[in-house]
Amino acid sequence: MRERALHAVTKRKFALKPKSGSEDGGVFPNLYLNVIPNAPYKVWVADFTYIRLGDSLAYLAAFLDACSRKVVGYAISRSIDTQLALAALGAAVRSRRPA
Repeated sequence: MRERALHAVTKRKFALKPKSGSEDGGVFPNLYLNVIPNAPYKVWVADFTYIRLGDSLAYLAAFLDACSRKVVGYAISRSIDTQLALAALGAAVRSRRPA
């Protein structure tokens, strides 16, 4: 391979994306980095992911209680947008009724 100047070509497993907040908004600091809340329902965290359904995708937004690590609300949609996040937050508020 060296004699003929040949080398292996590998494909990346994922595409590199710009850092969060570099295009359309600011980057917000993580105020709870390495801090575990000592009581439930004080801190909620959110996570968004996709679920492959045959040839299409569905998106899942979930709110979790940082202390108990239980899901307090979730929503599923065919598009990832503000409505999905608000639906998951609404489900969390309805189920846990925070002060």
